[in-house]
This record gives sequence, C-alpha cells and structure tokens, in this order.
Amino acid sequence: MLEAVRSSIQGVERHLLRALALRLALVALTGALDAHLPVKYTDVDYLVFSDAAAHVADGRSPYLRHTYRYPPLLAWMLVPNLWLHPAFGKVLFSVADVTVGLLVNRLLLAGGFEAATAASFAQAWWLNPVSVVICTRGSADALTACLVLGALLTAQRSRPGLAGLLLGTAVHLRLYPVVLGFNFLAACSSNLARFRLILAGAVSFGSLTWISWLAYGHEFLEHSYLYHLDRRDARHNFSPLFYPLYLLGAKAAWLGTLSLVLQAALILSVAVAFAKRKADLPFASFCACAIFVAYNKVVTAQYFIWFLSILPACAPRFRVSSTRALVLSAIWLVTQLTWLLPAYLLEFQGLNTFMLIWLYSLSFFVVNVFVLAELAASYQPAPPPHNTTRPKPRTVRR
Repeated sequence: MLEAVRSSIQGVERHLLRALALRLALVALTGALDAHLPVKYTDVDYLVFSDAAAHVADGRSPYLRHTYRYPPLLAWMLVPNLWLHPAFGKVLFSVADVTVGLLVNRLLLAGGFEAATAASFAQAWWLNPVSVVICTRGSADALTACLVLGALLTAQRSRPGLAGLLLGTAVHLRLYPVVLGFNFLAACSSNLARFRLILAGAVSFGSLTWISWLAYGHEFLEHSYLYHLDRRDARHNFSPLFYPLYLLGAKAAWLGTLSLVLQAALILSVAVAFAKRKADLPFASFCACAIFVAYNKVVTAQYFIWFLSILPACAPRFRVSSTRALVLSAIWLVTQLTWLLPAYLLEFQGLNTFMLIWLYSLSFFVVNVFVLAELAASYQPAPPPHNTTRPKPRTVRR
C-alpha cells in the first residue's frame, strides 16, 4: 500500500514537471505569437504590471501607471522584470498555476480520496487550456488562486490560524476571496478556531494594507479597493449588467446595489447549506466564487480562474456521468465563444454590436446559473466522520 502511494506521488511529480514545461514553452513563444497574431497574446494587464514595477523600482508610485488597479505588492513582486528578464512575471504566474494543481492533489488526499483519483484531477487542472493560456498571457490571478487553495488545505487540516493568514493575504492581493469568509467560519469546529481564523486574517490583511497605505497613502486605497466599488466596463465585460450601466450611467446605481444584495444572500445560503464540514469546504467555496462572478457587474475571462481553480478539488463528489459533464462543459464554452466575436468586432473593428453582446451576455449568465444548479444537484456531501468512541453500556434497572 505504501509503495503504491509513493509511486503515485512520483507520477504526480512527473506530470507537474510536464505541466510547468508546457507553460514555460508558451512563455518562450510569446514574442513570436505577439508578432503574428492579430490580437497580441500577451495580456494588456501584464504590460500594466511591468510599467508599475518600473515605477516602484525608480522610487515612484505604481499608480503613475494608468489603469494599475492592484496593491503595490504585485508591482514589487515584478521588479525582477527589469533586471532579470521581461518574462519573469509570466514565469512566476506559471509556477503559481502549476502549484494550484499540486494543492488540488493535496486537498483531495486530505479529503480521503485515493492517490490515483487525486493525481488525475490535479492533472486535469495542469492540462486545462483556460488556465494554461491565462497564466502564460500574464494574468496574476493564479497567485490569488494559489493562496485560496492553500487556505482551503490548511483549514481542512484544522489549522485555522494559517488558513486565516493565507486568506487575508489573498484578500489584500485581490478582493474577491472575502466572499469565502462565511464558508471558512461555518467550517470551523469551535469558537476558538473561528477566533484564530479571524485574528490571523485581520493581521495579514491589515498589516499588508497598512504598509501599502504608509507607502502610497490614499491613492493606494482609491486605485486598489475603492475603484472596484464603482467600476464599469462596457467593452470586455461578460456581465449582462454592462449594457444597462452603460446606457443609464449614474442612474443605474441601484442595479449594482441589487447585484450586491443578491450575491451576499446567495453566498450566505451556500455557506449555511454546504460549509458545515471541512470536507465540503471546497465545494462551498467553488459555489461562492461562481455566484460572485455570475452576478457581478463586471466579469472578464480572468475571473473564471476564481472558481475553476477550486472545481477539481470538489469534482470527485459530483454524481454526474462523463457524457453529461462533457455536455455541460461544451455548453459553457460555446456560449462564451459566441460572445467573443461581437466583442472583438466592437473593440477592435469599432462596430456597434452592443445589443448583440448584451444578448450573448444574457445567455451566458443563464448558462452559468444552469450549470451551477446542475452541479449542486449532483453533489454528494462528504460522509460524516466515523465515531471511534464506543458507546457507554446502558445500565438496566431492575
């Protein structure tokens, strides 16, 4: 038995190295792809990160780079882009993305699944074309996904302090993991564990935020956090709310409020329904992220990593046939791809395709809700832990 586990782990390591090699090969080909593709392979956000890193390297504010909407921590991490290699950040994001698959493997092992099952779902992530493309294009979301999965793993191993530290860091880097707080609290086994989780999360988030505020003051708060409360994106936004917000402007503020209320109510209901046991925490977190993305007023392709990175860690509990899983995946991908054509015509050809984009956004929203409902209906919760204590003998009175 021990030998089988050891050989399975060695197999995981081989797949990990192959996954990393695939991503590094794409990073190396970036120059050629950017030169020949009509739309550059490198994400425009990566250029923003690199410019912000150049500013901090010269002792200036990263927010001198227009559209840099992240904490300075990310710009500080990418300073080696200047003195080591311009692709350093892509390599860093690729390593983080491969680590996500490794954490999926560890989460499934901690959840009681066999080593072969854990290895197969880790490999599914490593071969996922969405994750491969997004990290090698230069999106930083793999870093946050890595922190979130690390928090899930440490919570499942009953280490609420470390889980809080990782979750607080993830929230500082990217605000969305805050929606997972309900789930982590619900999964805690005692009030002491909840206190340790909250305290550790507050320390990590608070200290990083305080350091950033000392360095750059209010502009850090404005660009990293406050900006997202009123953000509107009318050109590359999958949300069906983009068009009403575009047409009505400030008059449509109530739509954003309604969306936020729906998100909070649904995410809280998920925590109550699914996050009572640590073994179900990955699924509850997947649902929370999927709901947050589907109902958000701004949705970009990078946001899909937020829930897709958690999906393999709970997928073995879905009681759904392989055929139906393929059909659900195909529906989700096709509705996404059909959205891309009118979006391309709007952004790069200047054609007025707003109405068509809005109709495709509505269909994509419906598909997202439908797929999530199907997965929730097919989910089989983790069995309760075995009671290892013997029952006390009953005293019979005569």
